[in-house]
Formats: sequence, structure tokens, C-alpha cells
Amino acid sequence: LAGVDCNTPDTPGGTIVRLEGGEPSGIFKDNATNWIVKAIPPRSHAESCAALEAAMSYVAARGVTKVHTMVTVDCHNGLWPSNMGRDADKQDVELAFREVALYREFMEAGKLRTRIRAALPAASWKRVLREVLSEEVICDGNHDDGNTVNGNHSNSA
Repeated sequence: LAGVDCNTPDTPGGTIVRLEGGEPSGIFKDNATNWIVKAIPPRSHAESCAALEAAMSYVAARGVTKVHTMVTVDCHNGLWPSNMGRDADKQDVELAFREVALYREFMEAGKLRTRIRAALPAASWKRVLREVLSEEVICDGNHDDGNTVNGNHSNSA
């Protein structure tokens, strides 16, 4: 399904654990997991709802009332995109916003039984300002220093 065989090279920052003959063992470490993640089809909305219900039941059964999550990051390009930390505004953050929208949907329907603190990818900060905080990112047209919000210059981005 992922197209990984004995000729597939290791990914920078990751390892495909191999058997003695060079065949993949099925164990993928760190960035090598991207080979697998790219082959997984996207979840439907119903599957996402079922997964959230299952996760909330799991943690509640163990007495956990609040969780922290690093929301989905650019999984279409792997869990660890090659441009992570660079070219942040080129990362696809749509999946992260869909995940947060699911939490909001459950909250508005009174079905959110677990408090969730979601950490959005750094690449999404402009969209967070625009959609979540109803702020607008402003630049002077010559450059976007990433530190100007609603005309107020800030040194903390």
C-alpha cells in the first residue's frame, strides 16, 4: 500500500527497520513514518466523530478530564513535513482546523465530555488571528514581518 520495499531508501531523519535480507520489517521510526502516513486515506467526518467519542470514553474511564493535543499537522505530506520549521506558511494546516472545528461542533452540541487544549501548528498563526480571534494581519505592502496585527506592531509573534 505504501510502496515500501527493499529498494526504498531511509528518509532523512528516519529509519526503516529492515530484516537481515534488507526487506522492511514493518517498523518505521521518526520521519520514516511519513511513508505510511501518506498512504492512509483521509478520515470521513463520521470516522472522526467516532474516534473522538472513543477517545473521550477512554480517558474518562481512567479519570482524565482534560487532555492536550498537538492537532493534525500536514498529514497529507507526512507527520513530519520536510519543510517543518522552514517555510511554515507553506504547510497545509487545513486538517488542524478541521480537527478544532470537530471539537467546537461537539462543544456546541453539548457532547464534549473532555476539556481539550489544542496546540495549533505555528504555520497557522495568521489564520488563527483571522478566524478564531477575528483579527486581521496587516503589512505595509513592502514586506510582511509577521509582527503586525491590526496596525499594532508587536515584537512577540
